Amino acid sequence: MTGEFLRVLRKMDKTGITHRDVLILYVIINRPGICGQDITEILGYGYRSNVVKGIARLLKYGFIEDRRDVTGNARMQILHVRPAGTEFFNSLKFWEKSNEHD
Repeated sequence: MTGEFLRVLRKMDKTGITHRDVLILYVIINRPGICGQDITEILGYGYRSNVVKGIARLLKYGFIEDRRDVTGNARMQILHVRPAGTEFFNSLKFWEKSNEHD
C-alpha cells in the first residue's frame, strides 16, 4: 500500500495538482452543480479564497467545468466534473486497488 500511495503522490506532483485540489474534485464529483462557496463550507476552509486557486487549476486541466450562464460572479458557479476529472480521480484511488490483492 505504501508503494501505491507514493505512486499517487508522484502522479499528483507531476500533474501540478495539490491534495487540496483533489479534495475539491472529490466534492464536485459528489455534488454536481456546487459553487465555490459551498465547497469552502463543506471542506471547512473558512474563506472561499482558499479554494479559488484549486478551482482555477481544475478548470485549466479540464477536470471540471463551470456551467453558469453569466461569468464574473463567482457565487453563481455551477461546477461539474468532466470525464478527465473522473478518470484522474479514479486513477488516484490506491485504497481500492490495494484491497483487490488481499
